[in-house]
Amino acid sequence: MTKPKEIQDTPTTKRLEDVMWACHDALVWIGSRTIRQAWEQCQRSDWMEWLISDMYSYSPGNNHVISERAMKRFKAAFKAKANGVKRVDRLRVAVSSRTIQRAFDKYTPTYGDD
Repeated sequence: MTKPKEIQDTPTTKRLEDVMWACHDALVWIGSRTIRQAWEQCQRSDWMEWLISDMYSYSPGNNHVISERAMKRFKAAFKAKANGVKRVDRLRVAVSSRTIQRAFDKYTPTYGDD
């Protein structure tokens, strides 16, 4: 039996694990990357969608840390036809890593009645 890969103890992984409940595979992949570096290097559009959707959906009092305009750009890029451009690249053009970093820094989720 192989030993599960270790999750690095960094501010980014700690926050993703404790606050956003990221999956083990994502936390291992993040490693020592900042959230900005992760956004720039990620090849999993489903992980990118999870991150931005979580920050948009669970912001307290409808005070979204991701603007509605950025979310609309992201959704349009996610659904767009490829035209030779990978989905993850379209997503990075739609929402910059700087926007993701600012949102991640401000994000404090509220889930249900918490």
